[in-house]
Amino acid sequence: AFTKDGDVRTWTSPKYNTVHTHGTGCTFSAVITAELAKGRDVMDAIGIAKNYIALAIKHNPALGTGCGPVNHMAYGLLTNGPQTMDELLKNE
Repeated sequence: AFTKDGDVRTWTSPKYNTVHTHGTGCTFSAVITAELAKGRDVMDAIGIAKNYIALAIKHNPALGTGCGPVNHMAYGLLTNGPQTMDELLKNE
């Protein structure tokens, strides 16, 4: 939950059965910072970060035998997939 000027907002997401959540805190704060730097409102920046982390956890690469990393590519590929893939293929 976050409060700004009397506006209280909460964000929720499904819980995924995985141990691969390494880096979620750092990534969450980095996404908020990046969105604020782009001029987004703090409430919108938090919402984008929440969605980013949820997708990154859901589509984790399951690397290693312990607590592995989240998938930092998931948000871009799932929200801008065709455009992102076209850009990547152009640079081959």
